[in-house]
Amino acid sequence: MNLGLTLDKLAEIVGAPPLSPDHGKIHFSSVSTDTRTIQPGEVFFALPGARFDGNRFVGEAFQKGAAAAVCGCRVPDGPCLTVESPLEALQKLAAWNRNRYPVTVIAITGSCGKTTTKNMLRCVLEGLGPVTATQGNLNNEIGCPLSLLEINADSRFAVIEMGANHMGEIRRLCEIASPDESIVTLVAPA
Repeated sequence: MNLGLTLDKLAEIVGAPPLSPDHGKIHFSSVSTDTRTIQPGEVFFALPGARFDGNRFVGEAFQKGAAAAVCGCRVPDGPCLTVESPLEALQKLAAWNRNRYPVTVIAITGSCGKTTTKNMLRCVLEGLGPVTATQGNLNNEIGCPLSLLEINADSRFAVIEMGANHMGEIRRLCEIASPDESIVTLVAPA
């Protein structure tokens, strides 16, 4: 990931109130949603989960060198962009990054065969130019945006896997990814 943004630009993209002038000029290149793997200089998105509240890990993210955090509530540990939904903020950033480059986005969905189809298509397209593709099977409301954030100036194609565990999820992922082409594999009860 090589976003090359300032926190001021991030605040503008996600609709957060601006930070202080000192913090707004901080540059970052990457984001993280997991304090176990966060790297110094990344922006931590404090996502809510079924078992954990990402806001509880903001302090740990700053201890590990996070440049800032995108949180659902204000925290005193460091530069924090406060938003109503950190997940929606991550998705807005992903949609912005997808539209930043002239890349052909191909979405793949279905009940089974998504990852195999993605891997085969990636191999075929690599003969035509650089390809950004979903890593593993990160294909949900978090993984899809993280995949879109990997798109960069060198990417000619982006092969994005989309999975769903509730009604309307594929529609939402398509709104974020704005695919140019789509592939639907087998559709059957899960």
